[in-house]
Amino acid sequence: MIAVRMIVNDGSTDGTAGIVAPYAASGRVTLLNRPASGGKAVALNTGIAATSAEIVVVVDADSALQRDALMRIAAHFEDDQVQAVSGNVKVGNKVNLLANLQSLEYLRGLNLRRRAFDILDTELVVPGAVGAFRRSTYRDVGSLDTSTVVEDMDQTVKMVKAANDIHYDPYVVAFTEVPETLRGLARQRRRWYGGTLQVFLKHRHKWWKYGPLSLIGFPYLILTMFFVPVVELLTLTLLFVYLYQQLYFGVMLAAISILAIELVLSSAAVYLDRDDWRLVAYTPIYAFVYRYILDVVRLKAYLDVYRGKMSWTRVQRHGDLSGKIRETARL
Repeated sequence: MIAVRMIVNDGSTDGTAGIVAPYAASGRVTLLNRPASGGKAVALNTGIAATSAEIVVVVDADSALQRDALMRIAAHFEDDQVQAVSGNVKVGNKVNLLANLQSLEYLRGLNLRRRAFDILDTELVVPGAVGAFRRSTYRDVGSLDTSTVVEDMDQTVKMVKAANDIHYDPYVVAFTEVPETLRGLARQRRRWYGGTLQVFLKHRHKWWKYGPLSLIGFPYLILTMFFVPVVELLTLTLLFVYLYQQLYFGVMLAAISILAIELVLSSAAVYLDRDDWRLVAYTPIYAFVYRYILDVVRLKAYLDVYRGKMSWTRVQRHGDLSGKIRETARL
């Protein structure tokens, strides 16, 4: 099998073309330069149209694959029934408190969920940071759509609706750079949450026809998109009300109970992913501060979708993958 390494430079202004040019000249990679930024979906469609490879692996520019990731992906496609593979995205720039909270979130909210959904046969996202699919499947369900700002989720749902077999492999690891400021985090999550709502609205018609996606996937989206953030914010409000009424014992008991459950979830996620146990120590901040910040961003994103103001937003990157990641990743 011949591997073709292709880089699509979608009108970037950070010198990407100049950095990649020597590698392209030596034949190590193929460089496709788009004159103006058309967005990620357009860039991916351009790259996929330019290759004849049957298996397409997508990696974001701010991510780095672990050395054995491609071999593990290839092993899945030895089964002709497998149409796509979702990898395990980990935080590569644990440089401050916010980045470590996101690392814990990735383990709990993304990778733990993907493990469960793999068993239930209803993966919702083959992530752009590390994902692979058969080009024939891509042709069957259609090119990536620009009608949403989360093209990876939209394309995955299209594949699931077509009853394609999608696997999640926790050992196909990519390290990604996450936002290091609250402003950057809010911009990124606004797109994630708003895009998720766009995908839900786009695919909600006749949602009951698609097996596990109908029984598990769509109900999960409804629960996490609408009910969970509202319940969490109401719970926080009630805690402040009880504090104002000087019901300290009840508030303490509730907080201890919540924290105990959260510590169990964090420990399970870290254990299953074989990650750094020190991340569990961030659970109190995650449970009582971080998640509520995300809830507010989520509700703001939904309002922006309703007002028709949802668009792709760029987050500042620093190229700050740690030395350890650079040693273990395929760069």
